[in-house]
Amino acid sequence: MYADDSSLSPSYLALMQPELRSHGFDWLGFDMPELYVDPPQQWPQRSNDVAIQPPAERFFPPTTPGDGPLPRHQALEALYPDPTTTSRSSPSLRPIEPHQGPHAWPFDQNQDVPPRQYKLPPLKDVLQSSPLATHSPGGTRLDDFVQLLSEQKLPALGSIQRAGVRQAFGEIQRLLDLYFDRFHDIQAIVHKPTWNMAACPSVLLAAMACIGALLSGEQRDTELSSSLSDLCMSMINWLGASDGNNYNDVSYLNALCIHQIYSLGSGNRQLYQNADRSRGVLIGSLRGIGLLSSQWSTGDEESPEVDPRLHEDPSSLAREWHAWIKAEEGRRAAWAAFEYDCSLCTLTSRRGAVDLGELPRKLPCVESLWNAASPQAWFALRLRLTPASFSPNLFVVLKTSLAGKEMGLTLGSWAKRLCGQVLGRLLWDIKELEVVAMPNRLGLHSMMNPYKESKTSILSALDSLLTLTALPSSTADLITYKGLEIARKRLRSIFARDPRGSRSLVWHSAQMVTIANEYLVSAPCEIMRVFMGYVYIMAYSAYGPHHADGESQRPPVRLDTFMSATQKADVDEWIKFGGPASIGSVADICTGDRLTSISADAQSILQKLQCWGLADKFTRILSKLGADGM
Repeated sequence: MYADDSSLSPSYLALMQPELRSHGFDWLGFDMPELYVDPPQQWPQRSNDVAIQPPAERFFPPTTPGDGPLPRHQALEALYPDPTTTSRSSPSLRPIEPHQGPHAWPFDQNQDVPPRQYKLPPLKDVLQSSPLATHSPGGTRLDDFVQLLSEQKLPALGSIQRAGVRQAFGEIQRLLDLYFDRFHDIQAIVHKPTWNMAACPSVLLAAMACIGALLSGEQRDTELSSSLSDLCMSMINWLGASDGNNYNDVSYLNALCIHQIYSLGSGNRQLYQNADRSRGVLIGSLRGIGLLSSQWSTGDEESPEVDPRLHEDPSSLAREWHAWIKAEEGRRAAWAAFEYDCSLCTLTSRRGAVDLGELPRKLPCVESLWNAASPQAWFALRLRLTPASFSPNLFVVLKTSLAGKEMGLTLGSWAKRLCGQVLGRLLWDIKELEVVAMPNRLGLHSMMNPYKESKTSILSALDSLLTLTALPSSTADLITYKGLEIARKRLRSIFARDPRGSRSLVWHSAQMVTIANEYLVSAPCEIMRVFMGYVYIMAYSAYGPHHADGESQRPPVRLDTFMSATQKADVDEWIKFGGPASIGSVADICTGDRLTSISADAQSILQKLQCWGLADKFTRILSKLGADGM
């Protein structure tokens, strides 16, 4: 059949095949070529005179005059490039379509009928159909916000005729100012120096305005945030259904992520469920555009050195700056989704949807570089940073931290927090191995012993990052045991069996409180961190080893301060031998009847986050525990 079989020998075909055994291979992204026979020639006829023709869509490489057809292996390479070297998305696999002959099978008559398409109503009609469309929070009718947000971009203020719409425009501006003032620095996914309200998609503006209204603290803005949230959710759903390309747009995905963060902290159970459902859309879309990738890459390569002469050509410098902004915005969108995923994981006690191997290799840059107001300022800062500081490598930073070494001072605050989230996810995975391997489930031997050293290293790294997280295993025990008295006995047994480890966790929890007091982050994840830390302190105060007031001759050790060398020695001694310890307004947590005071301290911190509806829920829980005991 082939005139030259050497070019398609088994050894040659083996060289053509991609390596499918490598870790993290993406089967859905793999483009399977259709092997075919020689280029067109005289095809034989069937006995029923129906001609067999090669598929009409197949393209054959051109030949050059005098050279004859290309060798077969070159034709294959031209038609089917190596999928590992191309960045285009894989087309859908299409079935083989038989040739329609003169004696067609009767059931084939409708085979080419195109699928029925449905046209969505305009976005404005969808938004106006909202049951809240006649509500008037803060004196501005929601109809005016619908009129303003129903276009892809906001209209120019000078072109707006209706007074109500102009008022809505001013309200959006005010809420965006609140967003940038009170939330943007926590998770800076938008490049503020180049951000322009007129060029920003309306759906992203609506999501940012929801957060701004929530953080305002005024009652009228709280009502407005709920109404804007409903509009924003309708906009997100309509845009995704009307044009699938929106799922490839980073601005649209940022709007989806910001609105899910709002939903998570709103205190509305229906919005919680919506955030959980929408997480898959967000994560899947980021995977689809390559911002989350299943290919492991742990290399230590650094960013290329900057050319010092770049500032001599302003146009080239501006292009370089904007290209860097675009790449950095994509990475930050992926990191924001990961941090949101971690928050949802903590709040629901379920494993996150993002694998660690999918994360961007580079962490967000330092805040000063991201906030540079011009190409010249950005270039001057970049010259002063090492390549590793300009674009920190996630695995290099984690390796340094796990080895107990000092990290660079130029690592940004968000990057440090993200490293803590990654290490927390590692701890979660280790715990999950132990839970799955429990004898009453699979009957396997304990898997914790091989990971003890790794767990210690991870905890030490978290300590060095100053973004400590409480281990959820202590509170999960309360859920596992149905009887309240059994749970109390279990707690007493745990504290008595490992007093040194228990006191170490008390100190870790106190450090979480210290960080919250000094560097409070107005985000839902901070609410959970403060709550978890104080719940453990209350549990230890209620069921840990006690002594009577005045029984101990030693002064109490202060646990909720950043330690000096002297304080570190005192804390180490307390962890080893116990004794009185103070946290907040409580002079000694190791004496009885201290739950009310500890609960009051916890509630005072959560009151600072009362703009999030979620904080009110946990405040009520702490109040109940303080009043009724644990």
